[in-house]
Amino acid sequence: MMLSEMKLLPYFLGSFAVLCWGLGLVADTFYFLSGDLFGRLTNTANKKRLNAFLSGFNTSIMFQNISHFNQVLTKYVSIRMADKVLGNFVFLGGLLGQSIVVLVMSIDLGFFPQLMIAGGMFFSSWFNQANLKSICRMIMGYGIIFWSIQLFLSIIMPLGSNLELFGVMINNYNYLFILLYLLLGIIITILFQKPILILLLAVVMGKTGFVDMATALCLVIGTNIGFSYSTIHIGGAKSKIKVVTYANFIFNVLVSVVSIIFLDELVGLIESVVPRMHSLDNFYALFGLQLFAGYLVINVIVGACSLIFLKPISILLRKNISFSDDKEDSPDDFSNANYEMLPSNALIITYKEIKKFALNVDFMFDQCRHYLFDDKKNLSKELATLKQIEQDADVVQNQLIFYICKIMEQKLTVGQSFEAQGFSRIIDELESITDYLEKVAIYKNRLITDNHDSGLIRKEFVEFYDRVWDYYKLMLNSFEKQMIMDLSKFTGISEELKAISQEVREKYLEELSKSKSMSPSTVLVYSDMVISLRKIRGHIFNIAQTLCRINMNLEN
Repeated sequence: MMLSEMKLLPYFLGSFAVLCWGLGLVADTFYFLSGDLFGRLTNTANKKRLNAFLSGFNTSIMFQNISHFNQVLTKYVSIRMADKVLGNFVFLGGLLGQSIVVLVMSIDLGFFPQLMIAGGMFFSSWFNQANLKSICRMIMGYGIIFWSIQLFLSIIMPLGSNLELFGVMINNYNYLFILLYLLLGIIITILFQKPILILLLAVVMGKTGFVDMATALCLVIGTNIGFSYSTIHIGGAKSKIKVVTYANFIFNVLVSVVSIIFLDELVGLIESVVPRMHSLDNFYALFGLQLFAGYLVINVIVGACSLIFLKPISILLRKNISFSDDKEDSPDDFSNANYEMLPSNALIITYKEIKKFALNVDFMFDQCRHYLFDDKKNLSKELATLKQIEQDADVVQNQLIFYICKIMEQKLTVGQSFEAQGFSRIIDELESITDYLEKVAIYKNRLITDNHDSGLIRKEFVEFYDRVWDYYKLMLNSFEKQMIMDLSKFTGISEELKAISQEVREKYLEELSKSKSMSPSTVLVYSDMVISLRKIRGHIFNIAQTLCRINMNLEN
């Protein structure tokens, strides 16, 4: 089978699963409506099957929503939260929110309430899909899950006493069974990178009495280790992200080892909080709640370790591990980044890189000011530094523009396309600012070379330079907070700086006519420097205008 044909195999399997599930649903509905509806619904075996089926269904969607919530939470804390303490409160609030979701979804509410919840979550996730292809993928995925659960239940339910005997044998677990289930969770999660498969399997097997709580927790522990290991390879190219994924894997391994050592105590703690309840022929009505309580305990401990020990572990890893694919320290490698990620994630990465670029431009403002107004005669190193910053800015511009072009080759929403175009313009404007700052430094070098650096007309230029720099800082502060929603302030300052630049140039000409000792070349050089700063003012306004349009588009 060719590789291109193999890629279509999951779609064929998904279509077949959806077809089988749909035909089975139609047949069951026809059977319900044509005869013994009440007896069919109250049959103990069918209630057990349906309850386990809906429990697995709810579990899969719940964990998908929690995973999505974690991604949104991580982006929100990392991008929009400058205060780390506030970020920690948001993180803990997220864990509390997950606990509430788990509590609601895990309690045995009965068949029809669970059906209502599952249906509502299913259609909400359906309508959140971006395009028809995503909807088809989701339906096929759900079809495979539903069909697999039905097939699993249809096999194990008729076993009766043999199943009970086998369940007793597993329930008297030993460390061999712990190791086997732990490895099962790790291997399947690494292969498929879908921890939901293991969690779903654990819930359904536990709800039907196939495994006990300790065995199901081993599956969950294995899932955590496997998923944290797989994120090392998909966590991104940046060294900081690599360090965090390595640290997260270490925390998961350590917490898993402790959990396995104290497995009996952990199960006892869970069952003391959530009592064991049986219904419908020893059906574990609250098994899902117990399993999710264990899941939350383990992950809350991992999260607490991350909050407390992430910084020292990261420092230790950086000292002892060489990241061969470290892209952050080598700007030339940014163009080799992963372009297959979701456009929303790629735009977030682009935003972070632009923010770094803008901070570097602010650093160039600072270095240029020291160079312009330092009284030292030998400033060749400072000038070389400014030229190097400008050259690095050219490289960063090319890489970021190339990256944005790759993003725009994907299917974007209207808002994402507008945001990508805006980012491209901001990058060009920032690079233009570095060009003009370099020109200002070169003009200064000409004054030093010709020994015409006059202090008589420097005062107005210093004040104008600081005003332009303050204007840039205002834009940079708003850019970091993503709060540019009104251009009136930026427009007013821009017009004011434009008028000041004209006044400064007129003063220079007036000084030239009054002072016979002042060289005309000095006045012309300062005049050119003022023109460069005036153009920088225009580029700053263009950035503010673009950011305002992006934010207004996001609001709409």
